Amino acid sequence: FFVPESPRWLMERMQRAKALEILTRVNGPASAAAILAEIEATVGSEKKGEFAELLRGGMFRLLAVGVMLAVFQQVTGINVIMYYAPSIFKSAGFGADSALLQTALMGMVNLTFAGISMLLVDRIGRKPLMVIGSIGMTIAMALLSLTFITGRTQGYWVLLCIMGYLAAFGLSLGPVVWVLLAEMFPNHLRGYAVAVATVALWGANFVVSMSFPYLLAELRGYSFIIYASMCLLCLVFVLAYVRETKGRTLEELERELRLRTQLTN
Repeated sequence: FFVPESPRWLMERMQRAKALEILTRVNGPASAAAILAEIEATVGSEKKGEFAELLRGGMFRLLAVGVMLAVFQQVTGINVIMYYAPSIFKSAGFGADSALLQTALMGMVNLTFAGISMLLVDRIGRKPLMVIGSIGMTIAMALLSLTFITGRTQGYWVLLCIMGYLAAFGLSLGPVVWVLLAEMFPNHLRGYAVAVATVALWGANFVVSMSFPYLLAELRGYSFIIYASMCLLCLVFVLAYVRETKGRTLEELERELRLRTQLTN
């Protein structure tokens, strides 16, 4: 009920007054008119995108980055923790009632840090949050693995490791991946590209979710080393391939992308 329509969508349908109203509310009156003019020029000049464009040259490399970000959001272990938390807590020696209570607490931690991320993403930036979160997730998952391997699962150490992981995820990969996917592709191809990345995300979710019970039964604590390694790989990938998008309009990002694509092709 409270989310506005996209100004770009409104401009495509010749609803200029509504687009200006939303841009004024979001960006302030000083910037709204300039941004609207930029959107108007882009909408008027760009051709309708075709899916095949995503498979060419620099655009395919950009799509690969988006797909990998989506996959990393899952293979770093978030839904292993969220879906199988009661099983993890039970294997650490907690009772069923205690395991369910701790699972509810996990949801609160994840939600709280996602809210903090919303406050920080336009101040600190997307890439710094992704780096900070990936480091935190790597440390927390490695400690969780070490806890199970050494058999020191008594007390609340397992819970603390999981809460630390969820805080880092909620601050970074949870919300920020979706922000990056919405900003990194050109306007005329964004729908196709985000759809492909989302399919990859839920495909990775399926694989991780189906494989974890087997890994936990066979490898026990060592299974968490796999997810810690994925968190570390995610950190390396973000440092190497993710570009900051903070503080720029979609049109500015598209011009930069077009120039970069021309230089690399």
